[in-house]
Amino acid sequence: MSTSFAVTWDYRCPFARNASEHILTALEAGADWDVTWVPFSLNQAHVEEGDSDVWDDPSKAPGLLAMQAGVAVRDRWPEVFPAVQRALFAARHDEGLDIR
Repeated sequence: MSTSFAVTWDYRCPFARNASEHILTALEAGADWDVTWVPFSLNQAHVEEGDSDVWDDPSKAPGLLAMQAGVAVRDRWPEVFPAVQRALFAARHDEGLDIR
């Protein structure tokens, strides 16, 4: 019987990157896990009460682009999601790229 759990990610978060790397490595090694990957927006988590949600603020749209790409790949091409997940985290944290 597999273990099911959800994990959130925001490509800007180094902690999400560490967790993601460990989970992907375990899955590649055969871990019997059913993982649901859930996007999380650090920007949205820091919206002040009364301010617009990041989803509704056009000036925040660039900050959502990498997440939207990850969601699209997760949903349309799940077989390549692990590679894309690793690549987007690496682009941000290893290469210091602006992934907006």
